Amino acid sequence: SCFGDGVGAAVGAQKARGKKATKRATFPHINSQIVSVANAGNLDALAATIESFLPDMNLVNLSTAMHRLAKLSVAAPRPQRGQRAPRSPAASGRHLRALEGLVAAASAALFKSETSRAQPQCQALSNIVWSMATMQCTDEQLLETAARMSLRHLSSFKPFELSAALWAFAKLGAVGQASTVCGAPEFFQAAAEHVSANVEHFSFRCLVMIVWAFAAAGIRQEAVLQKVGKCMLHAIPTAQSQELANICWAFGVMGCRDNRLFGDIARRAVHVINDLKAQELTNIMWATATLDFYHEDFFLASAKAVTTTLLSASQLAAVVWSIGRCRPQHPAARSTMLALIPRCADAVDQLRPQELANVTLATAKCFASDGGIEARGQAFPTPIAKFFRTMAPWVVSYARYFCDSSLAALATAYVAASATGASHDDVLGALACEATARAPR
Repeated sequence: SCFGDGVGAAVGAQKARGKKATKRATFPHINSQIVSVANAGNLDALAATIESFLPDMNLVNLSTAMHRLAKLSVAAPRPQRGQRAPRSPAASGRHLRALEGLVAAASAALFKSETSRAQPQCQALSNIVWSMATMQCTDEQLLETAARMSLRHLSSFKPFELSAALWAFAKLGAVGQASTVCGAPEFFQAAAEHVSANVEHFSFRCLVMIVWAFAAAGIRQEAVLQKVGKCMLHAIPTAQSQELANICWAFGVMGCRDNRLFGDIARRAVHVINDLKAQELTNIMWATATLDFYHEDFFLASAKAVTTTLLSASQLAAVVWSIGRCRPQHPAARSTMLALIPRCADAVDQLRPQELANVTLATAKCFASDGGIEARGQAFPTPIAKFFRTMAPWVVSYARYFCDSSLAALATAYVAASATGASHDDVLGALACEATARAPR
């Protein structure tokens, strides 16, 4: 009967609503379980929990799981040399399976949300791309969808969500060129306009992430940087060393000089000079030299600090280049170079051709006579003369690997070394032959 049919339909609808309500109630439970297990700090237990709940997760659950998995993966202790790994191969496999399952499910969920034109949770978008960047995991389909949706819903992002997403796309660019193949350039351009119009709503930490992201992605926005620089000024006196270094690196990469901002950074850097890590100190020195910004107190403090800092070969090269560009004839520069150049000689086999050329030219600039780098002057100090002799066979043997500008730098440096009375005809001859071979015929 019609009555019976109506009752059946009503009961079916009620059951359907009940299932949906039950499922909605399940999502918060899943989130609480993920967070609880993650807070315990057991990566393997978290991976197992994710696998068990994965079929029932919604987009928020997926983003939470990815976010917690990324944070715990980074924080997980790594075995020192000679120690056994604390996790078994099966546990590592479980971690990988959990990640692969999350990526596939998140990709499907984002695609469904995009095609249905549903309003996504921007925090979920931000968490997903941040997690993938943190774990250095790339999935072209997922990232393309995330970039499109982020662009479409840009105005709905909270400041920290947007800064984290920009950081993530820039970071992914270093892993798999995601910033160039996933639609992220359009997102960055639109974000630049949004940040410029709303810069006062972003915290100092967010602004640091944003300028780093633009620099890392190779997107130069000078007008935005000028506005951001002004908004950063109030926080520089209490900024942490990594924040100082990231700001300097970003402005240096983008070639944007802000005298007031860098003046405040230099003063703060002097105050925390002993707390700066090797890469932080290197970045600040490199940026100030690149932008031709000179601050006497910072120059003196940094020149002293690098002599007792353990630097990698590339960091040594950057520091020496910075000193040679900034104030090569300064007594502090020469004193520092006397301490660093023997370390460069010991690390010569770890230097790239351009780094070797930069170090050699910077050294010549520091110890050439006051009449100029090609003027005849007194002999170089013994450690410096030894460095030029040590470099000579390397330059001769690998002349063909140097680019044109590096060849020119080496020729200039060895002309200066020869002007002190030392004989470097073999080096100059090899450089001349290589230059002649490259000349158009």
